[in-house]
Amino acid sequence: MIAIEKRIEHFYEETEESVKGIIEGSDDHLDLILSFTQPLDKLSEKFEDLNNFLFNNLNTYTDDQIEHLVLPKLKQLNKSCMTLVGAFRTSFLYRDVRASLKKYTRQHDILQEIIHDVKNIRLAKDEEFDFILKELNKI
Repeated sequence: MIAIEKRIEHFYEETEESVKGIIEGSDDHLDLILSFTQPLDKLSEKFEDLNNFLFNNLNTYTDDQIEHLVLPKLKQLNKSCMTLVGAFRTSFLYRDVRASLKKYTRQHDILQEIIHDVKNIRLAKDEEFDFILKELNKI
C-alpha cells in the first residue's frame, strides 16, 4: 500500500504544481488582455466624442478650411485607424479583444462616413444638388 500512496502523493503534487502554473498563466493572459482592452475602450469613448464634435461643428467651417485643413487631418486619422484595426485583427489576441475592437470599429465606420460625406456631398461642386440642399434648408 505504501507504493500506491507514494505514487498518488507524487501525482497529486505534480497536479497541484500544474494547477498553480495554469492559474498564473491565466492571470498573466488576462492582464495582457486588459492591457489592450482598457486603453482601446478609452480610445473608443474619445473617438465617439470626436465624431459627435465633427458632426455638430463641421458646418461652421468654410469649404476651403475643410478641404485644406480638416479633410487632410481626417484622412490621416482614418489611415491610422485602419492600421490599428488591422494590427488587432491579425494579432493572436483578436478573439480576446474582439468586443472592444468592435466598439472602436463602429466609431471608425462613422469617421469614414463623415469623410465620405464631406468629400462627396459638401465639397462636390454639383449645382443641381446644391440647389436642392438650399431648398431643403428653407423648409
